[in-house]
This record gives sequence, structure tokens and C-alpha cells, in this order.
Amino acid sequence: MQFLSTIGIFVILVILGTILNNLLPRIPAALFQIGLGAILALSPLIQNFEFNTATFLTLVIAPLLFTDSYKISRSKFWLYKNPILMMSVVLVLISVFIVGYIINLLIPSIPISAAFALAAILSPTDAVAVKSITKGLKLPKGLMDILEGESLLNDAAGLVSFSIALSAVITGTFSIASATQNFIKVALGGALIGLVLGLILIKVKSFLGSLVSSEASAMVIFQIVTPIFVYTIAEHNFHVSGIVAVVITGIIYNLEKDIMQEDNVDSESSLLIENNQTTIGYVLNGFVFVLLGYLLPEIFINMYEYKELTIKEALFYALIITTTMMLTRFLFVYIFYIRFPAHTFTSLQKIGKALTERKLDIGNYTRFEYALITSLSGIHGTITIATALLIPITLPSGEIFPLRNTILFIASCVVLLSMIIGTIFLPKIIKIEEDLQYKEAIKIRRKAIKETIEELKSNHNHTPYVPNVKNDKEVNNLRKKQISFAMVIKKLEEQYIYYYNTDDVRDVAKDLNSMYKELLTLEKTKLKTLEEKYNIKNSIIYYMLEIRQLRRTKLLKYSISEQVILQIKLAIKEYQFRRALTALSLKTIYDSRTKENNKKINSEEIISKVTSKLFPNFQEITKEFNDVALDFIKNQAKNYNETAVFFLNDIIINFTNVLFIRYVTDPTSYKEQYDELLMEAIQLQKYRIMTMKKLKHIAHEDADIILRDLNYSEALLFTKE
Repeated sequence: MQFLSTIGIFVILVILGTILNNLLPRIPAALFQIGLGAILALSPLIQNFEFNTATFLTLVIAPLLFTDSYKISRSKFWLYKNPILMMSVVLVLISVFIVGYIINLLIPSIPISAAFALAAILSPTDAVAVKSITKGLKLPKGLMDILEGESLLNDAAGLVSFSIALSAVITGTFSIASATQNFIKVALGGALIGLVLGLILIKVKSFLGSLVSSEASAMVIFQIVTPIFVYTIAEHNFHVSGIVAVVITGIIYNLEKDIMQEDNVDSESSLLIENNQTTIGYVLNGFVFVLLGYLLPEIFINMYEYKELTIKEALFYALIITTTMMLTRFLFVYIFYIRFPAHTFTSLQKIGKALTERKLDIGNYTRFEYALITSLSGIHGTITIATALLIPITLPSGEIFPLRNTILFIASCVVLLSMIIGTIFLPKIIKIEEDLQYKEAIKIRRKAIKETIEELKSNHNHTPYVPNVKNDKEVNNLRKKQISFAMVIKKLEEQYIYYYNTDDVRDVAKDLNSMYKELLTLEKTKLKTLEEKYNIKNSIIYYMLEIRQLRRTKLLKYSISEQVILQIKLAIKEYQFRRALTALSLKTIYDSRTKENNKKINSEEIISKVTSKLFPNFQEITKEFNDVALDFIKNQAKNYNETAVFFLNDIIINFTNVLFIRYVTDPTSYKEQYDELLMEAIQLQKYRIMTMKKLKHIAHEDADIILRDLNYSEALLFTKE
């Protein structure tokens, strides 16, 4: 129970860190999550939480790297394969040796093998943290793709380097030649096992899919346990790198996703898997940072108590190590700069232009700026923390691991320093991306929605439904279509308002509330007039008007508390209506049988007789009541926001004659018409966006984001109940 409650608290802190990041977007969510974890450690909420390194690596790190490799863009990975491989393998090895020797020079009490272990711990980078810091900034072209590919591969390279260095510490012997040989053996062995297991598991997955085709959740569970299975087999059965194996298997699954799933007749499992992998990646990334924050107080306390180094000295060394890693990274990128931009020289003109102008396709950045940004983007995070936590407390001989507390402290400080330095300096160096394109995309989205509304109104210009017995019998489909039409138009107009900027949305909401409040006051006065004029107090017609008004109010309220209150009021009014209607029907039956000497009365006759009593003044009363809203809305354009008036006007017109029908009709009875019309609305929007994309009226990336959202909305229509 304690374990589950601890996991629950950690996940809550992950979400809270994201919320704080949205409020202060220039500060990475990871920093907030670390801070929240530290606060948790100092609070009495969790007692005696035990960290198990093997479990952590198997259940957290392996699934996290599998998710990254599963979701990476293979086309961009291949386009930037040279810089990615150079950064993730060559730079990692160079950094491990340079930084390892510097650590040993700064702190001679740390053996050279342990120094290399610390350097290996510090080599992996975290592209997620970089994305958080550079949100809204224009990185050099292709750099984020390189950073993502590097982050994926050097996680594996760093962990392999660490395991080799750790083995050297345990055995007490270290040789560069032997270490290099072990690196190749463990890494290639892991890659081979990952490839073989990936191909086998794809076959098993396909077979499982044929057995459980009606239950997509089984496929999701299979994919979730895949990295745990692969890691365990590679590490414990073949003694090669489980992390490399998991990464390769993830890439195999990535390939299978494109080849087998995209054209699948039933794409429900694909959609579920994609969404679940995203959620898993988000939770696990945040989980590791919260865990670091949770362990930080203990790391600081141990540094203070064991006095391996003073905290001041350790902080100074952490700063030197961080600076050394960034400088090494800067020089590496600056020297091999020509290998980083994508060379897509597809014509003699492009080659000639590149050679004469000596300017590569990276955006408006110099060689120095490119190298500096890449250096500052070498932020350490998830894997650095996870690897540091894998250091054992004691050696097999029973001795304490040399300066373990110091290594953990320095690793934690390097993570924090790299994030803080990146947060401060990256926004100053990176050119601010003009948000004009984004604003244009939003304008285009709103334009597409508005044109869709107009086309739907043109295509479905129904004859207004007037409630009476004849229509109830003969034109049942008409009212269903009108209810569906009203609901879809309302949904689209809400989306239209949503794509305003925040201040404009507030203005629309404020004017809508003020305008509707004014209308309710007028209708309340009119209801009293009608009550006196037609003597309808507590009558069926009176209840119908009240129910209709409450239902319209529910359409315009977006507060949960208000919705609950309105639902209670509706339940009371609907009960009174049903009671009055039942009483009238029973009285009609009794009177009819009395007058006609107990003759059997069929249901058709009862309906006719009840309606004749119910409807004498119904049309006249409802018209007078409806005219209040129609007359009111005509003159509001000069007093209130145009969009708010437009929205309320359509609510009044489209729902006037179907609001009460929505109450007496089972909502599922018009679901088919509603889904068909909503599908039409989505298709109309997709057509417009795709046309704009082809005509280059909208950026390719922005169009894809909009189309993805529309496709998701479309998929939700077919969710199995």
C-alpha cells in the first residue's frame, strides 16, 4: 500500500511540475519536478522509501528508452545520421576520457576507473529538457533532430561506458584497450540481441493481434512489457547491454508501426499504443526528476556528514566539470561543423551555391553560434540521474565504493548546473522565432471553421420544425436532424471562439454571460405576463417553457458547479412536468370512459384528446415567449462582442423548437444523425486545410498539427462503446 501511495504522490508531482512549467515556460519542467521532489523528501508524507537500482533500471529506464526509440522520426534520424553517430559515440568516448582524467586530476582520491565511471555518468544528454527551455525559440535548422537522435543513442553509449568503468572499479584493473574491446563487445552484442528479439516479438505481436483482434488493450499491454522482457533477457541471459537491446527493439517496433499498422483496417490498437507510449514517456521522464529531487537532501546530508569533500569544494569541482564538458562539446562541434548540416545537394546549382557562399542550410546562424548553441544544449537529465543512482554502496570485497557520496553529489550538481546555464543563456543566444506564422495558422484554422459553419448552414437549411402531433407522427426524422444540426453548429462555434487568444476568449465569455443574463431578466418578466394573460401557472405549458429555458442555459454554462445546480433544477421541473402530464392523461381517460360508458380508449385517441387540451394556446404562447429572445438578439451587435452575439443568436434560432424535444427524446435516437453531420464538418475542415497546405498558404508543420487534431476528433467518433 505504501509503495502505491508513493508512486501516486510522485506522479502528482510530475503533473504539478508541468503545470508550473506552463505558468513559467522559460523554466524547464524538470527543474520544477526536482524542486518538488526535494520538498517531498523534507515532508513527512513518505517514510522509509527504499530505492532499488536493478528494479529502477528494469522498470523505468528500459521502458523510457524504448519509448524514445519507438517515437523517433526515422527519416530525420537517417538524414542526420552522421552528426548523430559522431555525437553519441565519438563525442561520448572523447568526453569520458577527457573529463575522466580531469576528475582524477581535481580529486586524486577518486581512482581513475571511478573517475571514468563518473564521466560516463555525465555523458548522456536530455533532449526533453532542451525542448522545454527552447520552447518558442528558433534553433538552427535540424539541430533539434540531431539532439533527439544523440540523446537516444548516447544514453545507451553512456550506460555501456559506465558499466565497463564500474567493472574496472570492482576488479581494480583498468586498460584503455580492454575497455574499448569490452565496449564494442557489450554494445554490439546488445544490438544483435535487440535485433533478434525485436524481429521475434514482432511476429508474436502479429499472431497475438490475430487472436485478440476485438480487444486492442491486449496489444497495448504486450508493447508495454516488451522493453522489460528484452532488457531482462539481454542483461541476465546473454550478459550484454540490455539498454542497447531495448533501443534497437524500439527502432524495430518503430519500423513495424509504419509498415504494418498505418494501413491496418482496424487502427484502434495503433492509436491506443501511440497514446499510451506518449503517456508512459511523459510519466517516466518526470518520475526520474522527482526522484532526483527526493534523493538530493540525503545526498547533501551525506556529503556534509561523511566529509569526503567540503560542499564548497564539491560545488567548485562540479562547475569545472560542467564547463569542461561544455567546452569539449563546443570544440568538437566547431571542428566537425561541416558534418552537421544536412547535405541535400540535389543539383549542380545547389552545390555551386554552397561552395561559393560557404553558407550551409542551418538558418541565420554562424559556425560559432551553431557550436555554442549545441554546446549549451548538452543538458544532462534523466539518464545521468538514473546512472548515478546505479553506483553500489559497497564493492564485492565489502569496502565502501570510493567517494560514492561525492560522485552522486557532483553528478546531481552537474545536472542542475547544465539546466540552469541552459535556461539562462540559450534564450539569449537563440534568435526569437517570430510567432507570426503561428498566428497565421490559428487565423487559418478559425477561417476554416467559419467557412465550414456557413457551408453546413447552406447544405442543411431545414424547414423549421414546429412541435405538434402531426409532426411527431410523420416527420420524426426532421426533429432529429435539427437537434443534430444545432448541436454540431454549437460545437464548431465553440471551437471558433477557442482559437481566439486568451484575452479575446475572456471578452467573448464576459459579453456572452452579460447578454444572456439580460435576456433571462426579460424572459422572466415575459413569463409572468404570460402566466397572468393565459392563466398557465403550474400548467404543463408553463413547465415546458421553464424546462426549455433551463436546458438552453445549460448549453451556455461551462462551470461544473453551475451545471450541477442547473441539473438539480431541471430534475425538479421535469418531475413536476411528468406528474402534471400523467394527471392530465389519467383525467382524460377517466372522463372519456365516463362519457362513453367505459368504452375502451386506445392510445392514439388519448394522445389526441390530451393534445387538444394541451395545445389550444400553445403555439400562441410559445411564439410570444420566443419573440422575446429573437427581438432581443437583433439589436445587440452594437452593445456586445460580435462573436458573442453571433454565438447566442445561433443558439436561440437553432434550439428554439428542439430544446424540449431533446428532453422527451432519447439522445441515442439522434446520435446517428449527429455523428454523420459531425463527420461532414470534420471532412470539410480537413479539405480546406489540405488545400491551403498544397497552395502553401499554411506552413507544412502547422497544417500537419491541425490535420492530426482533426484526425483524432474523427477517430473519437468511432470509439467502441
